[in-house]
Amino acid sequence: GCRLRCQREGKKTGFLPGFCAPLRLADKDTEPPATSLAIGAKTTYRVLAYNFLDGLAMLTRRPADLEDGVLVSVSELSAGELVTGHITRTADHGIFVQLSDYVTGHVHLRQLTDVPLATVPNRFQVGSKVKCRVMHIDASRRQISLTAKKALVKGDFQLTDNSKAKTNMLLTGYVSSVKSYGAIVSFYGGAFGLIPSQDMSAEEAPAVGMAVRCRVSYVDKKKNRLILSLNLEKGQAPGVLEEAAEEIAKKGAVRGPSPGDVMSQVEVVRCRNEAVVVRCTASDGKQFFGYVPVAHLSDDLAVAKARCDALIAELGTADLSTDDISDSTATVSLPEEAVVLARRFTPGGKGANADGDTGTKPGFVLLSLKPSMRLAVQEGCFVSEFSELKTGRLYAGYVKEIRDFGALVSIGSWRLSGVAPKFQIASKFVEKISDELTPGESVRVLIAAVDEEKQRFDADLRPSPVSTADATLLTREAEALKMAFELKEALMKSGKKKKRLSMLTPGSLLEAEVTSVENYGLLLSIPARDGLTAVALKENMPDGFNAQKGSSIKCALLDFDTESGIADVSLQPELLGGSSSSAAASGGSKRKSKVAQAGSEVEEGQEIAVLPALQKKGYSVLWCQDPPAVVFSAPFGYRKWKEPRQTKVHSVGIDASARVVVLCPPGGRKKEKIQVPRIERPEEELQAGSPVKMRIRSIRGLQVFFTAPVSLRGHLHATQFIDLGPVGTGGESPLDGIRKTGVMETRMLRMQQRAAGPEDRTAGDKAWHLELTCRPSLMEPRDTSEYEAASVRWSTLKPGKVVAAAVLSVQKNRVWMEVAAGIRGRVSLLDASSDSSVLRSLTDHFAAGQVFHTRVLRSVTSQRELDLSLLPVKKSRIGDSPRIVLAKLVKIEENASGTAATFRLPEQRRAVAHITELFDVWAKQPAKRLKVGTIYEAALLRDWDEEAPQGLEGRAEVSLRPSLVHGKKAAAEEKRALSAQDLTVGQKVTGYVLNAGPKGVFVALSRCLVARVKLKSISDRPVMKETVAKLHPPGSLIRDARVTEVDRENNRVELSLRSGEGAGRISIEQLSVGDIVAGRVKAVEPYGLFVRLDNSTVDALIHKSEISDSASISLESYQVGTKIAKAKVVKIDGKRVSLTVKPSNFEQDELEEDDEEDSDDIQDLIEAASKEKPNDKRKREEEDENEEDAEEEPVKEEVKSKKKKQKKQEQAENVKPADSDDEEPWRRSGDLAGTSNGTAFDFAEFKVNNVSSSDEEADEDEADEKKRLSKRQKKAKKLAEEKELQQREADNADGQWADNPQSVEDFERLLLTQGDTSIVWIRYMAFHLKMSDLERARQVAERAVKHVGFAESKERFNAWVAYMNLECTFGTDESADAVFKRAASHNDAKQVYMQLARIHERNKKAELAAKAYEACSKKFPHSKKVWIAFLTFLYQQGDKEGSRKLLPKSLAALPRRKHPLVVSKAALLEYEYGAPERGRSIFEGLLDSYPKRTDLWSVYLDAHIKAHTPPKVAEADLQEVRSMMERCCTMKLKATKMRFFFKRWLDFEKKWGDAESQELVRTKAREFVESQAS
Repeated sequence: GCRLRCQREGKKTGFLPGFCAPLRLADKDTEPPATSLAIGAKTTYRVLAYNFLDGLAMLTRRPADLEDGVLVSVSELSAGELVTGHITRTADHGIFVQLSDYVTGHVHLRQLTDVPLATVPNRFQVGSKVKCRVMHIDASRRQISLTAKKALVKGDFQLTDNSKAKTNMLLTGYVSSVKSYGAIVSFYGGAFGLIPSQDMSAEEAPAVGMAVRCRVSYVDKKKNRLILSLNLEKGQAPGVLEEAAEEIAKKGAVRGPSPGDVMSQVEVVRCRNEAVVVRCTASDGKQFFGYVPVAHLSDDLAVAKARCDALIAELGTADLSTDDISDSTATVSLPEEAVVLARRFTPGGKGANADGDTGTKPGFVLLSLKPSMRLAVQEGCFVSEFSELKTGRLYAGYVKEIRDFGALVSIGSWRLSGVAPKFQIASKFVEKISDELTPGESVRVLIAAVDEEKQRFDADLRPSPVSTADATLLTREAEALKMAFELKEALMKSGKKKKRLSMLTPGSLLEAEVTSVENYGLLLSIPARDGLTAVALKENMPDGFNAQKGSSIKCALLDFDTESGIADVSLQPELLGGSSSSAAASGGSKRKSKVAQAGSEVEEGQEIAVLPALQKKGYSVLWCQDPPAVVFSAPFGYRKWKEPRQTKVHSVGIDASARVVVLCPPGGRKKEKIQVPRIERPEEELQAGSPVKMRIRSIRGLQVFFTAPVSLRGHLHATQFIDLGPVGTGGESPLDGIRKTGVMETRMLRMQQRAAGPEDRTAGDKAWHLELTCRPSLMEPRDTSEYEAASVRWSTLKPGKVVAAAVLSVQKNRVWMEVAAGIRGRVSLLDASSDSSVLRSLTDHFAAGQVFHTRVLRSVTSQRELDLSLLPVKKSRIGDSPRIVLAKLVKIEENASGTAATFRLPEQRRAVAHITELFDVWAKQPAKRLKVGTIYEAALLRDWDEEAPQGLEGRAEVSLRPSLVHGKKAAAEEKRALSAQDLTVGQKVTGYVLNAGPKGVFVALSRCLVARVKLKSISDRPVMKETVAKLHPPGSLIRDARVTEVDRENNRVELSLRSGEGAGRISIEQLSVGDIVAGRVKAVEPYGLFVRLDNSTVDALIHKSEISDSASISLESYQVGTKIAKAKVVKIDGKRVSLTVKPSNFEQDELEEDDEEDSDDIQDLIEAASKEKPNDKRKREEEDENEEDAEEEPVKEEVKSKKKKQKKQEQAENVKPADSDDEEPWRRSGDLAGTSNGTAFDFAEFKVNNVSSSDEEADEDEADEKKRLSKRQKKAKKLAEEKELQQREADNADGQWADNPQSVEDFERLLLTQGDTSIVWIRYMAFHLKMSDLERARQVAERAVKHVGFAESKERFNAWVAYMNLECTFGTDESADAVFKRAASHNDAKQVYMQLARIHERNKKAELAAKAYEACSKKFPHSKKVWIAFLTFLYQQGDKEGSRKLLPKSLAALPRRKHPLVVSKAALLEYEYGAPERGRSIFEGLLDSYPKRTDLWSVYLDAHIKAHTPPKVAEADLQEVRSMMERCCTMKLKATKMRFFFKRWLDFEKKWGDAESQELVRTKAREFVESQAS
């Protein structure tokens, strides 16, 4: 080929490199002229394409290619063009037509015929000639689509763009798709239209691909849409429509009024609630019918609605259609002119019909009677074209429509509308737009942005300050407001409503009475105006004004609502001055002269200063101080100003009742931009304390960021706005008053270089950054060191330092604060305030941005931790009274050394409270009344740094007693004795047990004093050392202990709990030789007996020689606790008392006294001695033989009774429940059954119907005992029964019956409070079973299952299981089955089946248990728990064959995801009860399916190790285990999973292996890690 330098014809510049292939230099079989290929020769070529890769134009110069009409590119064609070509190829989807050597098109199968066929017709053969039209052109892919439909090929008009279509135009196209809403008809070049489904019947609905002829029924040029119809009745050919359009253009068609035209002679002909229809006249004298929406009858929506109501009352309501509107005769003339918003409008449309092509149906002219629109037309500010809009300018507009995303607003022509997004509707957050705006409402619109391409603009409706440049807009708004007031006044007079309010004038004085004081202000009633209620808002009252309900006050009227009868008034003194009370009381009649005088003072055009009073929907109420007046203006927005603003009076009015209208006050004074000085060399010009003027760049978080030339940056933290003060003060939010733009005077604290940001490119890599302050104390010149000290850094934060901190965030238990940029600290809950109400809700008392003065508690620079406090430092005691602090309970102690609870105090300190310091009253278990996490007021008894007892160092001590915290007076018995000096012998005291043991009971009387109760003083009866701790456990309360000894020097106190200790007791001084006394044996020694005398603490000695006159009674005859009924004092030596019981030492009368009882006591001793020494019996036994036969020895009875009890206890201990993880709740703890041995509900071994031999013996013994009781024994038994009754009454009074009920009455009382607790019912059943009363136990069970509520499902289930257990153990099969069925219907059936099986299993009824498990597995085949329980039961019963057959059955029933757990459980059971090799085979099969599940491997390894190590085998088979471990560690798994196997292997080797084997494991682990790394 040849390379060329190309140039377009007619152009002398611009060359393009080209290339022509040899085949395209000349026609076929023809050689190109040699001269035309010479270098520099000029020849004509044609461009075929452009190669962007090589940058060359592909050319041809064959004569055939240079002829006219030859296609070389698809770009030479246009949609709808008629072309001719030859068929080059046919396919199933269509044919290919070659239009030239370079262009080939495709005709789809559907485009071959008017009615689409399934295959290509035979007439389309390769080589045949065919005519087509171009449907679509894809120039980028150099492809074209053609159509051979005859209806399209022969058509005269080709629609290539929807904009070319006209109403009623007839078109031919093809159906490209059919949807539920209609058929889409496509034309050329992407043009398409829709035939709605409602416009065609099912019979005439066209098929896809069919050619159709249709009529254009509607053209939506805005949305570029066509609505088509198959009804061709009104259709016209495109040529006819074009000719008609040309004729109309030549003759000049009569057009309707345009938007912005003014219509006069407005007459209302029809009315409805939503609009009115008027007849009006255009400027050329032609009449039109106009449509006026209700909202466009006035700028004030309330006035517009009232005007519509008045027209309806006069004309009535009628249809607004245009069919017979010309026949209307009754009309109402309106005085004002109307402004055209749209040339044509169809009622019922959504606005799209305005100025649209609505077909032949006549419409209305859309009009507006708003004065704001009429005034805008008069001044030439009515916008009818998009090109007239200017960005940033304010316009008078109206709301056109409300959508979810915002509001559509218009500022003139109806079709010229913009969008006001939600966030640009109001200055506050808008959730629902309809709450802020109403369609048709007049608004002030700021043009935020204009999109000329899309012909739309963005509107901002938020209140924006006006300036003098908007003077014409302000004047129009004021004039429109004046007209609205005049119309409102005229409507009110004509309506003859609320005439009592019509005479009220804004500014008139009224006498009012306060009816209610509310948060927003006062509610008043006006006596002179019956029914009139007035409201005085807080902003309309002077500062510090207070009024009581019922008081009478003067007020000035601001505004009133005639419909609601509510007036707004002001109490500002400027508006109330200069009027007498009589004038005010008259309700405004005598005020008229004053109003007239004020009117003369306020003149049109006068400049006055106004303040805001009220903001109404359509206007604002203002008031003026000098002269005092109430004026009105257009809405200024929601932001009010505090300083008076200047404005101009627009109109005053002739009538005295007319309202004074002023222009809307412009924004604040325009401030001149303050210049910021340039700082060229900061490192030389600035130092600490230098004044710096910088411009605010932004406010982020708690900092204000500044900038100054040249590339100087700075930040000012919120803490640098206020001076330091006392700790805990502050609360200001200094950043709230900072504007985001402006200049501030500051002083520099510190300067450093930082990396330059994107905005600092001119400064290089580094930029200077300043840390600033504007504290008032530092704004004056100071020493440099003071400015450096004001800069807060981590190194300067020391404990105790006072720093300012700004609130960063508030959480439930702490407040996060910043003391400087990047330095954050926390204030814990207790350090935030000393007021408990503040701590309960920190979020209500702290807000982000507030600055407080805090104290540093702790600072850890390395960890960036900082603890702060808002509490000042206080002394631990104020005089003699302890300081009150807030304490948070963190832990309840187990009464260790008397400490009952641990608290957290402010400053992260710990404190403890003694058990005696929790309450003033002596309560049982006082610590249980406290709740962890609660904050209490506590009295600080001892601070943390004061001297403390051993074990409490570093912790403070507090008290919660109300007498110390709140100063309440404590009762005498509630006072705490702090030392032994406060106690006297015989005084009764109360305290808590700290410790009890063989040395006695130690009782805390206060936090400083502990008393002791010796072993001998614990009870009137001897107490064993081993039972002391159980008798008085730590924390128990001891009341009315008597002080027996006080050692003031050593601060020791001895107490006694014996009832005999007190007034009237016997002392040594009261005894004398020869006195007869009684007592009990306290101790038996080889030399005699020690006897504690009754009603005394005196211990006396009976020497062994003073025991008896004969050898039949010796020391062995007496035991500890034996009653000595009569003894005689024989010697008193100091504190030593000697007694005798020898009968020979008593006189005859002494022996005869109370002979009956004495003889019984002596006889007891004789009988006891005779029992112990049978070989020593003498003649005395023979003499008393008859008496021995008649009486039974008490000692003998006691021994026999003890043996019986011991025997029963041993029998009960032998009955133990089976171990099971699934046992009932009451079996899981030994003390829940309510008896001492914990087996009262063990039904398995309890037999009701059979009476044991021991019971028979007991009955016989009881009968014999009744026969052989002596008089003395009967009396003793009666006393014992009375004492037992007294003990039971005492236990009931003390509440012990609730902990250990022993009778039916106890259980019934307990059920009244704990009736929903199953364990109480179970214990009640066990109680009746213990009494061998099965029927009553069943009655209790029946009550239990009916009484326990459905809400307590678990408790109800426990009761049913107990009932089943009862019947399965003692009942018949029928009764057990009936209870089981009832339980299954009232509870979870699966759980009931499982419990039934377990009950039979525990009762050793294997067959019944197997049946229950089988029934459960059939009913719940998809439960893995059921199958696992069944398998476990079979293995435990030794039925290996049955269990092995059950496993595949369970797997067939269970879903696959549950198989691993069941199979692994079966393998474990094989290891434990079956063959380990079989268990291993099961595990291997399972792990083949799940090789990466380490949980299964873990179970497998545990079972394998257990099976090959003791005690399962005699000698550990280490090789077997190691082979498996090695196998596991060679698997290809993730490192985390392999780590598990290596660790298990190493643990095994540490237990069973040696150092060499352990090192082998570590070596293999290292090899694995190295292989992973490589």
